[in-house]
Amino acid sequence: MGVFNPKENGWRWITINAIPRFRAGEEKPFQVYTTFRDITDRKRAEEALAESEAKYRGLVETAGAGVATADLEGRFSFVNQALCDMLGRTKDELVGMPFTAFLHPEDAGRIAGLFSGALQAPLQAPRRDVDLEFRAIHKDGHIVHLYTNPTASLYQGRVVGFNAIIQDVTGRKRVEHALQASEKWYRLLFNGVSDAVFVHEFEAADSLPGKFIEANDMACQGLGYTRAELLKMRVMEIDAPETRAAIPAIMERNRREKSAQWEGVHIRKDGGRIQVEITNRLIELEGRLVILAMVRDITERTRVGKELNESHLKLRNLAEHLLFAREEEIWHDPDSHS
Repeated sequence: MGVFNPKENGWRWITINAIPRFRAGEEKPFQVYTTFRDITDRKRAEEALAESEAKYRGLVETAGAGVATADLEGRFSFVNQALCDMLGRTKDELVGMPFTAFLHPEDAGRIAGLFSGALQAPLQAPRRDVDLEFRAIHKDGHIVHLYTNPTASLYQGRVVGFNAIIQDVTGRKRVEHALQASEKWYRLLFNGVSDAVFVHEFEAADSLPGKFIEANDMACQGLGYTRAELLKMRVMEIDAPETRAAIPAIMERNRREKSAQWEGVHIRKDGGRIQVEITNRLIELEGRLVILAMVRDITERTRVGKELNESHLKLRNLAEHLLFAREEEIWHDPDSHS
């Protein structure tokens, strides 16, 4: 119940527990022990927790990317609407089911093995540098290509589940396959994708990436340059200083593995910064090594991810506060005032 406190000019929440005491043979109690507990902090924590959870849910549900959590058995414990749309299924069809049930059979074993490895070394896995691309089966039967970078969910130093923000990269994979299979539709696909696409020299005389050879319309629009301007520039001219510092290591990875996926910052012609996810493929074109780079603007995804992490931390702190909140007990004996 609520009690107005004039000193604070506000309300305090309390619980009351009354315990009557009887003398032998008497029906009416001769004494009542009354316990008053101030639960104001707990009520405020509950209200703050509910408000924060509502904001967290709203943020997750409106995110453009799929968001999912899984328990230690690999069963979905939460999915947002974006992930449901990717798989063509309802939340009721996904929650409680193992995530491997929706994977392509050729990928299910590999992903399940990584999940098992994460359980065997929970504090180290899934690591931040584990980038997973895999195929899932849409309810209508078609294949969906997905990408995620899963993380372990820890509570008091113990793994309690896994979180993942999932991107649909089907469009990107289609472009890659189409470029490999045929040059006939090259120009249409090159300019028709929603991501920026570049082709540039792999290595110039100074052992750094060389000039741009090609750039699609989205690349020009995103950076604010004309195609003619870009083709006169070198790759590092659009990189932020912190991104340039990573270039030598990325080149070595491209040389060794023929591909690399990483995040960086590009600088627009007007000086604006763009958070980007870059997927590089080292290919041979007309007898020389070049990089096919697909660049996705992840500025919004980065913002959402940061807000999700902040909301999750706030929820955890509020939950722990609620669990361990101290309750003040005031014992009141009516006879002591008589």
